[in-house]
Amino acid sequence: MRPVQKPAQLPPRCRREHCRLKIATVQERLGDPTAAAETWRSCLAIVQRWADLDPSKRSLVTSVRERIAYFLAFSGEPAGAEPAMREALDAYLEAFGPNPNANARRSIAKSYKLLAEIQKRTA
Repeated sequence: MRPVQKPAQLPPRCRREHCRLKIATVQERLGDPTAAAETWRSCLAIVQRWADLDPSKRSLVTSVRERIAYFLAFSGEPAGAEPAMREALDAYLEAFGPNPNANARRSIAKSYKLLAEIQKRTA
């Protein structure tokens, strides 16, 4: 298994893709859920390719799916938010296995909380 590279060690194309992840985070913090949802959607293919190269990044794919679901709920597309969140939660449960560590349990709990928030918004 190759060591995980830091952003500065990645090739130029990967650095650009890493920047897109940062842009999505900035859009979140600026309170633009529509732009954030679209940017996170564009990031999904990037992190899926990254996870194909480095299996330790599989949870990052799930995390991006979770962010997409969250911003769908807040950007006027609540109908797609719950199925997307359930898909992310199922991926977390599968990735972490039957005996998740403390960090994994925290991620799962946060996902359930977000799912409840989405259900409350769409009810």
